[in-house]
Amino acid sequence: MRQIRLRETRKELGLSVRALAELVDVDHSTISRIESGERGLSVDMAEKLGQALNKSASYLLGIGEVEGPSEKSGFSEDAEPYNWS
Repeated sequence: MRQIRLRETRKELGLSVRALAELVDVDHSTISRIESGERGLSVDMAEKLGQALNKSASYLLGIGEVEGPSEKSGFSEDAEPYNWS
């Protein structure tokens, strides 16, 4: 899933693999390997890619459906805190 999110986001922005690689200062083969699933996406790399693509690291990692970097944890604003009784 994370490879798909990365590839789709890159394409939506009209970026080539090489252009994205230049933005995050890695070799283009690194991006290609991540998108093909040959290489895992580390949290550090997800953060760099998220900044370049204006997406959250958690979105790129497939942790949640949060798309933007400014989005919070995904909890509802009207959620009640858990009471430890």
